[in-house]
Amino acid sequence: MTKKIVFIMGPGHCGSTLLDLILGSHSDAFSLGEFHRLRQQLDKPSDKAYAHICGVCEDHCPFWNDKVSLPILKLFYSKRTKLHSGLGEAARYFINPYQFLFKWSEKSVVIDSSKHPDWFTRQLSKRHTWRNIEPYLIYMGRDGRAVVNSYLRKYPDRGIKKVTENWMRQINQMNKFYDEFSEHRKIRMSYENLAANPENTIKATCELLGIEYEPEMLQYWQHDHHHIFGNGGTRSLIYKYKKQFQPESHALRERIKHSKQFYSSQYYDQLEVAIKLDLRWVNELSKDAVEDFNLIAGEMNKPFEYEIEQKARA
Repeated sequence: MTKKIVFIMGPGHCGSTLLDLILGSHSDAFSLGEFHRLRQQLDKPSDKAYAHICGVCEDHCPFWNDKVSLPILKLFYSKRTKLHSGLGEAARYFINPYQFLFKWSEKSVVIDSSKHPDWFTRQLSKRHTWRNIEPYLIYMGRDGRAVVNSYLRKYPDRGIKKVTENWMRQINQMNKFYDEFSEHRKIRMSYENLAANPENTIKATCELLGIEYEPEMLQYWQHDHHHIFGNGGTRSLIYKYKKQFQPESHALRERIKHSKQFYSSQYYDQLEVAIKLDLRWVNELSKDAVEDFNLIAGEMNKPFEYEIEQKARA
C-alpha cells in the first residue's frame, strides 16, 4: 500500500485531536498527535523526559520507549544548538524522517495533527524525499466563536479583541496554505459536522485517503494510541474507558491528575464515553463578547459559522 502522511491543519481548539485519534484508530493508521512539539521533549536537559513523550500511556510506552530510536529523532528534530539544527537540515535533504515512523509503527498511514502551516511547509520543503509518500491535508474548521471562547476560558486576561485578532491571523495563513496545496489531496472539514455526524464525515475522509472505512474507528478510546500532546479533554475519554476494565493504578491516577491541568475537567468528567458536540460557547460567551467578535471577524467566520437551534441555546 502507498505510504501516506495526513496533515491536520486548524486553529487551536478546532477538534484536531478528535479527528487525529479517530483516524489513528484505523487498522492501518498511526496517530502521532502534535508531532511538532516533539522537540520540546527531545531538547530537555535529561533524557528522562523522553519517557513521557506519549500522552496516553500511564508510564512505559511500548512505542516511544521500545520501538523508536532516540538518536534518529534527535538528529532530525533537535534544535538544541545551531549545530543540531544544521545536522537535521542536512539529514532531511537525503531522507524523509517520516520514513522511520512508517517503519516503527508498521502502518501505511501516519497522521500528524501539528496544525501549523509553517510546520507542514518545512516538512514538505525537500520534495525529492517525498517520491514514495503521498501527503494529504485536512483543514479542520470550527465556528470562530467556539474557538475564541475556548481560548478565553484558558486565557481570560487576553480579552475578546486580542483573541479574535489572533484567530483571524491563523485563518488567513491557513486559507493561503490550503489554496496552494495539491487539489486532489485535500479536504475541508468542520468540527461540528464531525462531532454531530461522525460516520458520514469519516467515511468521506477515508474515501479521500483511499482506505476502507472501519466502523470501529469511531470508538477511538478502545484502541491503542501513543499520541503526543493534543487536547487533554478528548484524551480523557481513553482514561475513562480504561478505568472501566482495569484497576486504577498509581501511574494512571498520576496521568489523569497531570492531564487535568490542561482542560476543563468538570465538563469532561460528567461526559459519557462517546463523541459529543461541544457547544459550551453558546452559554459561556457573553452577548457583548459575541457582538465584539462579529464586529471584528463576523465576515471571516461565515464559512465556519454553525447555526444553533433555539433548543440548543436554551
